[in-house]
Amino acid sequence: MGIRAFYRDTRHLWTLALLLGVVVAGFIFIRGVMVPPTFGDQGPYRAAVLDEIKQLPSMLISDATCLECHAEVGEERE
Repeated sequence: MGIRAFYRDTRHLWTLALLLGVVVAGFIFIRGVMVPPTFGDQGPYRAAVLDEIKQLPSMLISDATCLECHAEVGEERE
């Protein structure tokens, strides 16, 4: 049994191994492109989102703002 016979008998396994390697390499490449740069800096979160949230306007500045629409809550508190 020579090397050619060995290759001929295991060709399907080599094809499967090559295909699996291409899939794994593709997954690693796509993951590297899709994951944001600051993901994982502070656990499983994107660290840059904190600065983005700080830039948003505050909707509920005081309790009076809430009570304009939800007067029943103010009555329950009294």
